[in-house]
Amino acid sequence: MIVGFIGLGGMGQGVARRIMQGGHDLRVWNRSPGPAEALAAEGAEAVAGPAGALDADLCLSMLSQDEVIDQVLVASGALEKARPGLVHVNLSTVSVAFAERMEALHRERGLSYVSAPVLGRPDVAAAGQLNVLCAGAPEAVAKATPVLELFAKKVWPLGDRAARASVVKIACNFALASMIETLGEAGGWSRDTTFRRPTSTTS
Repeated sequence: MIVGFIGLGGMGQGVARRIMQGGHDLRVWNRSPGPAEALAAEGAEAVAGPAGALDADLCLSMLSQDEVIDQVLVASGALEKARPGLVHVNLSTVSVAFAERMEALHRERGLSYVSAPVLGRPDVAAAGQLNVLCAGAPEAVAKATPVLELFAKKVWPLGDRAARASVVKIACNFALASMIETLGEAGGWSRDTTFRRPTSTTS
């Protein structure tokens, strides 16, 4: 399968290498060329722009936020040039409204959009142990899943609406932030509290 990959930050590079190790022909693009050139030296094809990565059977993107994804894929016109029938898998955490908008834009163009935000760190990605939250049209998810499994400990199917994966990922992020805050508060309390032996009241 020809797989495109857009966005080669620390996490993206690990994911892209796992896909390449899985035997797929990989077309990569990154806003700064260094990471794409490094992967090209390992056997990937570095393409000139995001449209080149969208000229594939399946394309994964891992960009930083809603506005960047919109700029790179939509405002640039790259999505208009995507291969007919492409399945685009967005691995980034995006807002629910943006996920719904992207799903509609892809549908209008005869493309499929799968939301698959990940839980983990760059080292976990490189080891193929990410948790992947996945939602989208069943046939698109079915096509994407074998590739997702190359870098996932588990793929969690969340239904046929892409926005559901965004809802769950945002909830996971909130729960994690709350836990860290709680542990921080507990640690501060224990450091600031001095425990004294009760004073005897007997004579």
